[in-house]
Amino acid sequence: MKRIFATALSLVLAASLLAGCSSNLPKGYSPFGPQASSGSESQQPQENPAPENPVQVPAGAELSTGLAVINSVGSSKDAGDEDGLAQADSNVVAVLVDADGRIVDCKIDGVQAKIPFSKEGKLLVGTDTMFRTKQELKEEYGMKKASGIGREWNEQADALAAYVTGKTLDEIRGIAVTEDGHAGDAELASSVTMSVGGWLETVEKAVANAKPMGAKAGDRLGLGIETNMSKSTDAGDEDGLAQA
Repeated sequence: MKRIFATALSLVLAASLLAGCSSNLPKGYSPFGPQASSGSESQQPQENPAPENPVQVPAGAELSTGLAVINSVGSSKDAGDEDGLAQADSNVVAVLVDADGRIVDCKIDGVQAKIPFSKEGKLLVGTDTMFRTKQELKEEYGMKKASGIGREWNEQADALAAYVTGKTLDEIRGIAVTEDGHAGDAELASSVTMSVGGWLETVEKAVANAKPMGAKAGDRLGLGIETNMSKSTDAGDEDGLAQA
């Protein structure tokens, strides 16, 4: 019998970066709501808290723009006696960096795209499903009760973005991290209890990727992510595909 691929999940995540702008589940499930689109009114601009080390940049100075996306399908599981799950977890970071390599602005977001499928290789959610980001989910993500500090995921991500603002690549690499990936610095640990190792890696990659793209001092950084599963297919005469 042909099966649907879970461990070979293909992820194509489209992230759009804007600089200089002021601006197991039932069938038919959509984190956006039924038949919702990428233009959902639930999407709101991401506002970070005040940075730990604000960078003073001369008016009109050129800034570099960087974007990084790190994907993992490690939480996926094959179908056996129970249904399977194709899960794509994506860390997404956007930065503005000055001429000295210091982060002037940072946006952190993530996507957890879960595509359950049956033992027979049939998708258990519609291919019109859209996946909201963790910043869009806010308290619906459900980290606050387990955090120990009463902070939801988006609040912790914003705190981490504020913490790395003003830092260079070398300084980011020097941030203390415990063996299990959590913050080793007491100040950071007081506001961020989630694992930060993978997120700092994504921040490093975004800074390393930064290039002049027309951004200037005073411009506002924005990050937009849209994730769908429209190319996913049931298993039939051929293997199926769960693709986010």
